Amino acid sequence: MKGSLSGRSDYAYAFEYFDYLTPKALYYLQDNDVKARVAQKPFTSKTTTGEKNFVPGTIVIPVHYQTVSPDELYKLLNEAAAQANINIYAISDGFSVAGIDLGSNNIRVLKKPVVATITGGSANWTSVGELWSLLGNTLNIPLSKIDIQAFARTDLSKYTSIVLSGAGNQFTPELVTRLTNWVEGGGTLIATGSAAQWVITSKLATGFRTDSTARTTPRANANEALQQGGRGFGERISGAILRAELNTQHPLAYGFTSKDFYTLKNSVLGLPRPAVSNNIILETTSGEPVNGYVAPTLQPRLKNNPIIVVANRGRGSIVLFGESPTFRGYWLAPGRILTNAIFFGYLSSGGGRY
Repeated sequence: MKGSLSGRSDYAYAFEYFDYLTPKALYYLQDNDVKARVAQKPFTSKTTTGEKNFVPGTIVIPVHYQTVSPDELYKLLNEAAAQANINIYAISDGFSVAGIDLGSNNIRVLKKPVVATITGGSANWTSVGELWSLLGNTLNIPLSKIDIQAFARTDLSKYTSIVLSGAGNQFTPELVTRLTNWVEGGGTLIATGSAAQWVITSKLATGFRTDSTARTTPRANANEALQQGGRGFGERISGAILRAELNTQHPLAYGFTSKDFYTLKNSVLGLPRPAVSNNIILETTSGEPVNGYVAPTLQPRLKNNPIIVVANRGRGSIVLFGESPTFRGYWLAPGRILTNAIFFGYLSSGGGRY
């Protein structure tokens, strides 16, 4: 199906966030100086094709307060719709039929993402390549690479998101402080796999329950893991697929309509449980695999296992992925949550209001 724009508007345009390539359309508009906002509550508006119900996560493009002209905006919206094969609706009335109005505080300003990842040292180059494939190749979002040796002299203020996939254990206390200050100033730190474990142990991310039972470090040796039914050091379980539940009330779940989710699990290692339950974005609901193999002795430890969690710090946010969200470029749904973290991660800490 070819994307389309329903007509012209003197008020605003809106498009839903359901399709996989919607982030591509959003970034294309932002990269061409179009100011975009996101609705955090539902609303019903009159459009040029009739009344339309919009859910939370809908992108709203006002006609006014833009630096581009209405004609240029119309042209860019047509191009974005065609590139991502999405439908964009022209709103024909400034007042909603139901729900929030276009001027509501629940329609939040979005920053244009500027994304970097840390390379060099112990960085996971496979994960870096998978991240580049998703952002640069699929969504046309540039990805800057900062070598760990150059981190101390890099101007972090120009980045809205930094992705860590390894290399964290090479951060000196001074670099940890620098990264912490950047997050507290409004940045979104995204850490995956072993980097997520490092963020927790280094106390960059806090606010977890003290009674959390999730194991965040491997067993002392391979023999102990094998005796407990594991697969060696790190307790890998070789890619089992488990049922999980998605927190659809959180901005990181924009675009998803169902709580039912299937997640890939490569290790028994898990993330600790946040003290605020809404900061759990995804957790397993069963340790019994839908596909793949998990030793029966390990299955109880995989039930109710947080996979993706958020920790707020200052004006910024830290998003932790217990498993790689871009694994081999074919497990698409977690990658969508990753792009949501890039676009919407800071909203959970209160950013983006008028």
